[in-house]
Amino acid sequence: GYVSLVYDGTSITAPETFEGLLAEDVAGDLIAQNPASSATGRAFLLHTVAAFGPDGYLDYWADLQANDVRVLGSWSDAYSAWSAGEAPMVVSYSTDQVFADRNDANLEKHQIRFLNDQGYANPEGMAVFADANEPELAREFMSFLLRPEVQGAIAVRYVASPPNTDAALPRAYAEL
Repeated sequence: GYVSLVYDGTSITAPETFEGLLAEDVAGDLIAQNPASSATGRAFLLHTVAAFGPDGYLDYWADLQANDVRVLGSWSDAYSAWSAGEAPMVVSYSTDQVFADRNDANLEKHQIRFLNDQGYANPEGMAVFADANEPELAREFMSFLLRPEVQGAIAVRYVASPPNTDAALPRAYAEL
């Protein structure tokens, strides 16, 4: 999946850039995750490193903190706080509208913003370890997981984008 902002479009228009998150009119409006305990938070942190470089991202984070960003422990903590209306923006995933649509939520409250016109890829992975007891069985299992019908099922269950482009996905993925 791609890490992006999710925002309540009924109450705010999210900034288009990282710098826009520092504006006074969005002070206290962003919930993010702790990079030390959350893959989503780590991806957002790495996105800021990519945007501001290894010499500038810490200054950016200091400015975010000065603008009252809330950093919570996990994606679930942050998304739950956002869902409860504690802030109008949360760091989350670009597939959020698929999740919202599945739950008959108001899609206007689940808008996506790619800061600087980019999402940060947060891929999941698998591998066979060099000292695996059953390397052929592991490869067979990986082949099973990469089958289009299995990738489609995993994508739907986890509201993610499959690595297999032949995976069958519900129409909502293309539309949303």
